Amino acid sequence: MRGWSRFATLFGGDRYADRSAVLLVPGQDAARIRAMFTAPGFARRGVGSAIMAASEAAARKAGFDKLALMATLSGVPFYESHGFVAEPGITVDADGIAVPFVPMTKALHTPDAS
Repeated sequence: MRGWSRFATLFGGDRYADRSAVLLVPGQDAARIRAMFTAPGFARRGVGSAIMAASEAAARKAGFDKLALMATLSGVPFYESHGFVAEPGITVDADGIAVPFVPMTKALHTPDAS
């Protein structure tokens, strides 16, 4: 399972023009949380929280100290509940449809060794 990425592209499918194969630098760049969706029949069962916890732990283990994502409006409350901070929203043209998104970030702190 991987809900995070080392690639610079923040969001978008294979047809997204701004995709980049550039790898992020741990300790300098923010690891990316990508494509967090839960099937409606499994909503509110902890699946998204489990994926988020595993993604944060894996990104931290890989040396990243920050996460970034691009949230849909319906996802903002979920990400805020997991410590992400919203930045000013943007609108992206998706094949002629204006889609609002909210960039969000979260600092990763190393758990206490005690």
